[in-house]
Amino acid sequence: MTPAAVETTGLTRRFRRRFGRGDTVTALDQLTLSIPHGSFTAIAGPNGAGKTTLLEILATLLLPTSGSVRVMGCDPVATPLAVRRVVGYCPAGSASFWPRLSGRENLACFAALGGLRLGAAALEARLDDVLAQVGVRPDVAHREVRTYSDGETQRLNLARLLLRDAAVWLLDEPTRSPDVDGQAAMWRLIRDVAVARGATVLAATHDLSGVAAVTDRVVALA
Repeated sequence: MTPAAVETTGLTRRFRRRFGRGDTVTALDQLTLSIPHGSFTAIAGPNGAGKTTLLEILATLLLPTSGSVRVMGCDPVATPLAVRRVVGYCPAGSASFWPRLSGRENLACFAALGGLRLGAAALEARLDDVLAQVGVRPDVAHREVRTYSDGETQRLNLARLLLRDAAVWLLDEPTRSPDVDGQAAMWRLIRDVAVARGATVLAATHDLSGVAAVTDRVVALA
């Protein structure tokens, strides 16, 4: 039997209150789930339900308090580098970008930081390819990221994810935009590219009406 792409058993994460007297907040409580290879799963729930916490644990950005996790058979706690090789993380918003660099310059930096070993011409071709895939026009790609709209920022986040051929995509609110048509188009884009690449998708979202057209199932966190 082939193991799932992502598995958690009794996954729990607690945070200490910043200004409390030792009190803790439980973001995830005994979460057990199994995500099949090649599936598209939406992670739903209200603010504070633990959606982003789950993605950050799977991406090795947070350690679990207890429980076990496997991503493509690897343990994010024991072998984080192995997990990072197979995971692509698409965060929400622009906080991970250098605001005074252009979108294209940001992607070039992330390619270097991610160990993407390409010659100059091959890197330029790769940037052209991923920017075109997500619908970022050349004039937008050459603008400073601080000038981007929410929709442009999320497309750049997706382009960053696509720089590598990750087996598991972790997307945090990838359709943060007031444009309903734009949200639907982004979901279709994510699905189509993921299918073409054979990727497994976990997407945290409040946009259940939009994601319903592309997802295989929804996991609700309370």
